[in-house]
Amino acid sequence: MSSARFESDPEQDTHTAEFAERVRANQQKLTAELKPHYDFIVCGSGSSGSVVARRLAENAEVSVLLLEAGGSDDMPSIMEAGQWPLNIGSERDWAFMGQSNPHLNGRSIPLNMGKVGVPAGRSAMAPRPTAWWDELRIQQIAGAATAFLFAGLAPALVMAALWYTAKIARTAFTFTFAIALSLAVLLGLPLFMVFRSKGWINVMSCVVFGFAVGATPAGVLTWPMHHPEPHTSASVDGVPTIINGVITAAGWVSYVKPLIYFGSLGALGGFAFWVALIWSGTVGKAAAAVDRSRTSGAELRHPVRSALPRAE
Repeated sequence: MSSARFESDPEQDTHTAEFAERVRANQQKLTAELKPHYDFIVCGSGSSGSVVARRLAENAEVSVLLLEAGGSDDMPSIMEAGQWPLNIGSERDWAFMGQSNPHLNGRSIPLNMGKVGVPAGRSAMAPRPTAWWDELRIQQIAGAATAFLFAGLAPALVMAALWYTAKIARTAFTFTFAIALSLAVLLGLPLFMVFRSKGWINVMSCVVFGFAVGATPAGVLTWPMHHPEPHTSASVDGVPTIINGVITAAGWVSYVKPLIYFGSLGALGGFAFWVALIWSGTVGKAAAAVDRSRTSGAELRHPVRSALPRAE
């Protein structure tokens, strides 16, 4: 095992100290020469405000004033990068707090924003957006998985209750649960992803599309009866369903009855899916994530606080 030893460069340290001294002297000179009027006043000397002021100052014919709240930045906690976390919670922190979140047990997340030219950000001790987002996504995935499990259990329990024999009931439960869960994942999951992105998740959409998910396979499997061969006839329990290639009213009834039956089981699964989503809080967390991502996107698109024209 080898260890590396890093030593500072005396020449570089000298240049850094000289540069810091020039900056300090320049700030003192500008402070002593404040004017009553400026062509441009930029409010906020963070990452964006400083860039705006620098670009405006490239024109030697205009005067620019860069303002920042707080006191002097000539202090170790600002000048030395290793001490930057010490600014959290100090007089150089705006100490903003987010609104209390019911999904975080009513807690309010601190939004640390720096004064005296410290860029708005978070230190390693503050909550990281990626960690918050990863935790929220895990909770959403767990909630959605639970909801799909409930969507398969609800119709399976109903089918098991319809059988009086325990042996048959267990078989009916297992068979129905496997089919219902498979349909919920294969057909319901894509619908859930689309509807969640649109904000259309509610009890009505879950029940209606649950009915569609349950009825669709039965309708597809029995669809060939709509195209009977000419001059053919068929009957069910002595009741004619097809006469000379034409489907009778009894035939349509025999086709629709299974769709209603399986669709009702699917609607029950959709309702159970909705109840599980509400119970796990997945719907509210998804809305909160969308709102937070939109707010963060707006902040990134408009980072400049303000650049005001001549103040007379």
